[in-house]
Amino acid sequence: MVSHTCGGACRSVASMLKGMGFTVFVSSESYATLTGGVARREVVRGIRAAPQPAKVSVYLSSDGSIGKVHIFVRGSIGGSRLEALEDAGASVDEVDGDTIITVKRLRPEDLGGILAIVF
Repeated sequence: MVSHTCGGACRSVASMLKGMGFTVFVSSESYATLTGGVARREVVRGIRAAPQPAKVSVYLSSDGSIGKVHIFVRGSIGGSRLEALEDAGASVDEVDGDTIITVKRLRPEDLGGILAIVF
């Protein structure tokens, strides 16, 4: 479900995830800044049960840029996909046989490439 307050970048991310078979949820949350202030950001979350269970969380800054992307994938992705993600600047960890991918400061137009590598 996409709220009416979802900005252009938010709608684009939500649409991309829906097209990949994710159920999408959008929310807005407050967070503490490094300068001690408080800011708000939109969060687009996608959950998918099949063909490979996964959860994607995309944190958008107020200017529409992507501050951080978290991707949780059930199972190991390994091999060439792992190398491609690391080459793209992603941090990849395997915990108990599952894969956790974190990408910081990603341009919105590069999100599709990261998701294409993973899925």
